[in-house]
Amino acid sequence: MPRYAANLSMLFTEHPLAGRPRAAAHAGFHNIEVLFPYALTIGEWSMLLKDNDLNLVLINTPVEDWEEGGRGLAAVPGASAEFRRSFEQSARYAEALDVPRIHVMTGIAEGARAKETLLENLAWAADQAPNRVLMLEPLNPLDMPGYYLNGFDLACEVLDTLGRANLSLQFDLWHAFRLGHDPVTLFETLHARVGHIQIAGIPKRGDPMSGTFDMVAFLGQLERLNYRGIVSGEYTPQGRTEDGLAWAGL
Repeated sequence: MPRYAANLSMLFTEHPLAGRPRAAAHAGFHNIEVLFPYALTIGEWSMLLKDNDLNLVLINTPVEDWEEGGRGLAAVPGASAEFRRSFEQSARYAEALDVPRIHVMTGIAEGARAKETLLENLAWAADQAPNRVLMLEPLNPLDMPGYYLNGFDLACEVLDTLGRANLSLQFDLWHAFRLGHDPVTLFETLHARVGHIQIAGIPKRGDPMSGTFDMVAFLGQLERLNYRGIVSGEYTPQGRTEDGLAWAGL
């Protein structure tokens, strides 16, 4: 069966970042992901993970200008040197904290040059971190206007072009829905490529069991298709995080 994780960038936000691992462990989680862990040092994270018996299963590449609209650099022409410096930072965190997956943020870009830049940077990054799985996550243009990797077909095309064993598809159910897909049908088609899953309620990105989408059926689909990876809750709780954890059996 899948293993469940809490996204500490969106869950338990009633606590400061350094207090969220303890809250997640107290709620019953053994796995966490953090989009941008860089506000805390590697040493601080190491202690938090050890003290709370947690595994950090995914981080993103850094985006230092998030508040100004930045969304990463991997596909941004002319920014390869900056991307590579930022990737090295994420790789240091992943290596030191035994994080198996790094989500590579492609950034705001378009066109053939952006694709060429992304392919070059991903090939370089895959060589730099051979013991980590680099994740590609399509993000919908309604929430992320201008984001280069804005569709599952494009993500699969990039994966096929590079053919690297340590590149994989990150399947975010919310983004699949916002891109106009039936997530169940899409996952049925792509499941063999998927190395990490994130879930939320539809249509408001609340608790996974809220809304109109049959989350129980989707989780059952994962069992039927023998998915053995992580399923992470990445959503905005309606109230206390602890009150909406039925999806994880907590």
